[in-house]
Amino acid sequence: MKQAKGFMPYLSGAALAVALLAGHTDARANATTNVVNLGVLSEPYTLDPAVGTSGFDYPIIYSIFDRLIDFDPKTLLPRPGLATSWKFTGADKRTFELKLRQGVKFHDGTPFDAEAVKFNMVRLQEAKVLSDLDGVERIDVVDPYTIVLKLKEQNSSMPILLADRAGMMASPTAIKKLGKDFARNPVGTGPFMYKNWISGQALILDKNPDYWNAKAIRLSGIQYRFIPNATSLASAIHSGQVDFAYQIDPKNLDVIRENPRLRVAKEPTTRYYQISWNTGFAPLDNVKVRQAISMSVDRKVLADAILGPGLSGGPALMPLPPESWAYTKKLENSVKYDPARAKKLLTEAGFPNGVTLKLCATNSVLGYGTDITDIEREQMKPAGITLEVELRQGSACNKAFNVDKNVMAYQVGFSGRPDPYLTFEGNFGSSGLFNTAKTKYPGVDEVLGKLAKTYDQKAQRPLYDELNRLWIQQVPKLALFYAPNYSIYTKDLVGEQPNLMGKINPVTWYFTK
Repeated sequence: MKQAKGFMPYLSGAALAVALLAGHTDARANATTNVVNLGVLSEPYTLDPAVGTSGFDYPIIYSIFDRLIDFDPKTLLPRPGLATSWKFTGADKRTFELKLRQGVKFHDGTPFDAEAVKFNMVRLQEAKVLSDLDGVERIDVVDPYTIVLKLKEQNSSMPILLADRAGMMASPTAIKKLGKDFARNPVGTGPFMYKNWISGQALILDKNPDYWNAKAIRLSGIQYRFIPNATSLASAIHSGQVDFAYQIDPKNLDVIRENPRLRVAKEPTTRYYQISWNTGFAPLDNVKVRQAISMSVDRKVLADAILGPGLSGGPALMPLPPESWAYTKKLENSVKYDPARAKKLLTEAGFPNGVTLKLCATNSVLGYGTDITDIEREQMKPAGITLEVELRQGSACNKAFNVDKNVMAYQVGFSGRPDPYLTFEGNFGSSGLFNTAKTKYPGVDEVLGKLAKTYDQKAQRPLYDELNRLWIQQVPKLALFYAPNYSIYTKDLVGEQPNLMGKINPVTWYFTK
């Protein structure tokens, strides 16, 4: 194959990585085998949806696990999944009833029914990793295909909660049989079934022959190839070693666009780059320190340096992109790069000699490692902030920060949630999954409580304005800039339905020849 000008320095590493993979997995995936070869930057540490917290694993778990409620990829509004209908009942709207799809089976033949749903929900609650069902007081099986959730208080976001991990249904039989090993041997009801996982190299799925909506699935299988370097991944898609890649360095896009076999799609997303931090660590428990750090980074310079001029979605002060109906435009320029003011704030906070911020970062994903932290370090220095970086694999940073909770901060991205309430509740609420220290920020739980009882979008709008204001004031995470997906497909691979969250879902893909 003729190599594009300017790309030659990157090819040897990718060729070596793929050669190693080819020696240990099935024959190379392509249109002939009808198996898509999907390149991903980070290997998951678990495929158990009840305990996973990473955004890296969604292309895999979407393929294996159906959700109780699906969502429209363009609007993120809920639509039927394993539940065909749902409704709030009672004057207080604290009863949530779901009618389940009949005739569905898990990959191991276990029937999908209301008892299986209850098993999954109770298990998620007892795992105490995800907080999505903390507001469910009781789970009642009414009949084999009707289940009722009794809520502790109103929650208008209940349908969309079940369109994420809380609604991913796993086989009770497999969980009981495999125990902790289920995390590496997942069994769902989804369109693809787990076949093999070769650590550090690949994960292979086959089409589920008994899928309830089989006519909608046109691929025979999916191979996820782990290529933990953005440059090598770009090389792999350019040289034809994989059929799809995303999260590559946008600086390579011009070269890739010259390749006649490939097409580049700019796909919508609610994702943003951030420094996620644990406010249980000093000095991050001090709001003035967090505000100072927020003033010590030039978000536009970061965005242009990492994604290229004009290729980001713009600087981010709020956890929602400008495309979101809950975004507050009047606040978007309310914090500017001001290291002198930041230094003064640190003195007011009791740190006249500055502070040190230690964070975990990974070079396996663009903008999560030294490509961004080197710039941040120089930007923060005039404010008296010293940035110390420890490099690990993405899944290792995620586990250390979200599960083991033994690192102060994590250079990462956040993909957003289908309902803005879930984004705020998870990151800003005192019991939120991503509020690592369970910090109670002034006024936040109260606004979230009002939102949960408000079912009209117009009435919710001023509440989101207040949450956005509080976010900028309290800085629970350091939002940096918004990031669309630049996805690379071979031209004969089509059928994608990008969702607004930017989470890749390959189940609708197919080859044209």
